[in-house]
Amino acid sequence: MYSSRYPRVHPSTRMSQVDMDSVRTEIFPRFLNTTPIEFTLEKGDVLYIPPYWLHQTEVAGAHSISVSVCSESPQVELRERVFLDQKKQKQLASLASPQLPLRVRVLALEAYMRAFFQTEYARDRVGKAMKSSEDEKIDRLRRFCSLMLTSRFDTLPFDKEVVGLSRLIADAKVFFQRELAEHTSHHAHTDVIEMAKYEGEKLTTKYNFLTGTMYRYTKTEWEIELMNHFEDVISMVLGSPLMIAPFLRYASTH
Repeated sequence: MYSSRYPRVHPSTRMSQVDMDSVRTEIFPRFLNTTPIEFTLEKGDVLYIPPYWLHQTEVAGAHSISVSVCSESPQVELRERVFLDQKKQKQLASLASPQLPLRVRVLALEAYMRAFFQTEYARDRVGKAMKSSEDEKIDRLRRFCSLMLTSRFDTLPFDKEVVGLSRLIADAKVFFQRELAEHTSHHAHTDVIEMAKYEGEKLTTKYNFLTGTMYRYTKTEWEIELMNHFEDVISMVLGSPLMIAPFLRYASTH
């Protein structure tokens, strides 16, 4: 459910879009697959909330004092080791150069992001692990971008807090489409696209190496961390968090 978090562009980023007091299941259908758990904490009680768990608190009496403490977790340690590599951040930042046409940056982003789906394996008839083909990676990326779009961005028009950003979001969409429509040959920038692909492959290799001895994300945890990482990278390369939704809409259909 945490995949239905507000995106970076929203003032409530890092929080869930789901209103627990009035869940709109027509907008958040995945909520129907959840099983809420309720606790009443008494004096001296402690409640541990696992990473990524959507939660909400309410005061049962007239007065209440509580303290929240964030503890370390293997999920956080893995995130810092994999996604917060400063050297890699500098490499990806080179893709944000205004000298690069938007189309080239978009192609580089897609090449980088596709690399994260090479670790999903198909099975042949005898059960042997078989590396994903390029077409399979392209299809997985399309479906993943579509999921990001529907779970984080398409629900924003229903939220009154984003009204002030509506014009900016609309302008970003027009700008993205206009720049992308410009006839620009990407062949002169093949090295940039290959570099982005290489950086993505290095990061996935690092993740697989670390998880040989460390914690390994569950499927849902990996989905959340990958969405967060992709938002950061798209925003950095395209120059604004307002460009995330237009890019996802494009990448989910091309």
